[in-house]
Amino acid sequence: MTTRQLPLLPLKNVTVFPELIQALIVGRAASLAAIKAAMDGDQLVCTVLQKDPNDEQPARNALHDVGTICRVTRVEQRDGGAQVIVRGVQRARIGDLSTIASEQGETPKRSKARAKASEKAGEKAAEAGKKSKASGKASETEVPLVVVEATPLPALVLPEDGEARAKAAALMRENLDVARRIAQIMSQNPDQLFQQMVGGIEDPITRMYRLAELLRNVELAEKQKVLEVDDAQPFLEAIHNLLRQEIAVVEMQRDLQSQAREEVEQSQREHMLRHQKRVIEEALGEEGDEDIAELREQLRNLNLGDDVRKEVDRELKRLSKMSAHAADYQIARGYLELVAELPWNVITEDTLDLGHAQTVLDEDHYGLEDVKERILESLAVLQLNPEAKASILCFVGPPGVGKTSLGQSIARAMGRKFERMSLGGLHDESELRGHRRTYIGAM
Repeated sequence: MTTRQLPLLPLKNVTVFPELIQALIVGRAASLAAIKAAMDGDQLVCTVLQKDPNDEQPARNALHDVGTICRVTRVEQRDGGAQVIVRGVQRARIGDLSTIASEQGETPKRSKARAKASEKAGEKAAEAGKKSKASGKASETEVPLVVVEATPLPALVLPEDGEARAKAAALMRENLDVARRIAQIMSQNPDQLFQQMVGGIEDPITRMYRLAELLRNVELAEKQKVLEVDDAQPFLEAIHNLLRQEIAVVEMQRDLQSQAREEVEQSQREHMLRHQKRVIEEALGEEGDEDIAELREQLRNLNLGDDVRKEVDRELKRLSKMSAHAADYQIARGYLELVAELPWNVITEDTLDLGHAQTVLDEDHYGLEDVKERILESLAVLQLNPEAKASILCFVGPPGVGKTSLGQSIARAMGRKFERMSLGGLHDESELRGHRRTYIGAM
């Protein structure tokens, strides 16, 4: 077929297929110049997909080798650009690019004629142009018009006889079935959606192009490969692969949406039940479970052992089923609050440096040499046998002689946290050890 020069319209994020209508947003100066040139001429442009969508001025090596000759059917001016409606005519192989310095909206023929007519007066025109720009009275803007050598490619034709025809017919039917299944997944009215997709198209090849155009989960590079196929059989196989890929993604999206919907419905159901439970508890004069939920969260964040965790969960379950006015409610809750306050499996590493301990004791206390010596002896035993259980030191004396401060000094020397528990006022060892669960009716 005859090669011809056409205005080039590079595309960033869409591929135009033969016999299909496509809306394009045009904003680049060179692209606007191409549209103007087409409208002033035979309304034909050559659309080509860019390899890099971020390239604002793509060269030949930045474009794919196959594009589409399109007819511009409608142009709507917009701020900073235009919306263009094009219809694919036929595929074309892309050749060399050339740039024509034409006025915006001028056709290549008129540009060449103007260039020949002003060849002798070029320098004067250039000087006049500079003066016009300097004075702000320029009426025309010079923009580059890029034209491309486009060689039309023959349209794809289905085989007419033999085994190839049967195979092509089977692939065509399978592709339409897959498209219909996609419509069933995506819409509650699949027949109407399928008719919108391919219902008004009679030509089978154009139907397949239409399916490729509508696939939302397929990369542009894959669609470009479909455009570049020159034979009907590989073309149908390529469409089949894209449809299989699309239906796999659509089914996965459907499953995820169904799972999310079920989780939302379950959450709403639980919320409704909790609200009903709270209303019932308020009607019965019982407390809600906000405090229990907070206690449960505190216990969940503790580093409990398996046995302790099992016991805590059992007590929590028992507490959640109790009425707030039950006799054992406060006992069970106090037990769990005590468990939540304890430092489970929180261990500090001891510092058993006798020199450092001696320094700390001397800094904090003057005298008390016998007491300091006894403390250092205990630390020395721990240093020699770390596995041994620590001995209990008991300081006896009236208030104000330094019993508590000595404990603080020991904690600082060993790098431990100091906890003070006052037992003043206790008269029964059961008040310290606890006896509430040892016999019936005990408080």
